[in-house]
Amino acid sequence: MSYFKMKSLFRFCSFFLALACLLSSCSKNDIPKNEQEEEEVADMTVLVYMSADNSLISFSKMDLNEMLDGINSIDTGKNHLLVYYDGYGTPRLFEVTIVDGQPGYKIYKTYNTFINSCSYESMSQIFQDSFLSEQFKAKNYALVMWSHGEGWIPYPQPSQSATTRWIGSDETNLEGVDRMNIHDFCRALSLIPHLNYVLFEACYMGSVEVAYEMRKYTDYVVACPTEIPGLGAPYDKILPYLFEVGAEEKIALAYYSHYESMYDEKVENSDVKWTGGVSIAVIKSDELEALAVATGQTFSSGTIDPSTLVNKVFNYDKRSDSRYIGYYDISSLMEATAKSNEALESWKNVYARALPLFKTTPMNYADGRMFSMRGATGLSHYIPRYLSSQAAAAYRSFEWYKAAGLENLGW
Repeated sequence: MSYFKMKSLFRFCSFFLALACLLSSCSKNDIPKNEQEEEEVADMTVLVYMSADNSLISFSKMDLNEMLDGINSIDTGKNHLLVYYDGYGTPRLFEVTIVDGQPGYKIYKTYNTFINSCSYESMSQIFQDSFLSEQFKAKNYALVMWSHGEGWIPYPQPSQSATTRWIGSDETNLEGVDRMNIHDFCRALSLIPHLNYVLFEACYMGSVEVAYEMRKYTDYVVACPTEIPGLGAPYDKILPYLFEVGAEEKIALAYYSHYESMYDEKVENSDVKWTGGVSIAVIKSDELEALAVATGQTFSSGTIDPSTLVNKVFNYDKRSDSRYIGYYDISSLMEATAKSNEALESWKNVYARALPLFKTTPMNYADGRMFSMRGATGLSHYIPRYLSSQAAAAYRSFEWYKAAGLENLGW
């Protein structure tokens, strides 16, 4: 081959090599910055906030094992399953993922042993470590709140405080036993990206007052209006749906089906096999304001004595001891107080949009006994039996009280 041909061939190859590099460079640089960022973030980040520094600690370990069993059902390259775990040791934030080819944990942060996981300060920090971290940035976010929950039972007791509607339980922090008020919970939610859903792994959180307070921060609330089984969600079965956009009803159905398959009201419950049934509902946040308006328009005019309602309205709370407070079915309440059948039917149409799914076994378990769920529709509403109580006073600070026009009833 002549020198000229060799030189020409060299120039030819060099030209196309440079052109290839230029095109490669241009193809990346021509993508708008926001599209490049979208390609780099995960599809979804889900945080399971396990406040297990209490009597539920044995159940928390079972649920962690279920997460390990189910982690292969999701694409861990595109999704993050984060767990904040506060048991009886050092609280940690870790990711359940595949480690060296096997299900395992990657620990990202440890916290002070005596951190109060139910304080606003602690929760807001953990939320930011999870949802605002570049490492876990995603197109979608969701939260599972795992702990005790106690609806309208005040904490501490009404004679000491008017703090009501709490989630979580931390028993070994430096401040002693503590719970988190829903107002503080919502303050923490306001600091993070909007959530696809909040799944409450806690008792009595299927409440219209709670859902309404949270409506600005999450598209859906998945919760139970009564007690939940101690074994909690079957994470190995629901994990795929936790990471599927728009799958809130699938989450609830998988949760329900697991316990419905074991349901047997004649067989004694155990922590190994729960036969006492379950109920669960899906609440749609953007329909709740319409529900509040419809509720206010449906009530009979004039003062309504709440003490006359408690024996007429379905009650999810069947406990008989000092923990009892009452969680009354909202639809049953409206049937007892509606100004007309036409107004009630109109309200029920709005309610159906706000509560797209409710599933329950024929009976549920509470406080050592089974009770019928006949008359339950899935969402609880507070009835202040004693209008002068501190719990009733605290209730008036909730947005639902004002939006649904309950002051017009004299409550």
